[in-house]
Amino acid sequence: MTKIETLRVAQGYITYLSSILAGGDSYPPTVDNTPYTSPAYPPPAWQSNKISRQGKRSDVTKTS
Repeated sequence: MTKIETLRVAQGYITYLSSILAGGDSYPPTVDNTPYTSPAYPPPAWQSNKISRQGKRSDVTKTS
């Protein structure tokens, strides 16, 4: 990973943690606060977790 990719991923983590402390959805994603993800690396953990949680919720509601 290049230095710029590392800095952009770090910026994404900082933005994500800031949004948690500020109450969640108060920081909608924009070009400025969306982390850059290199195609050579998987998406950051918080993005993959959010997607997998949403999938689980829909599965639970379908079976109930």
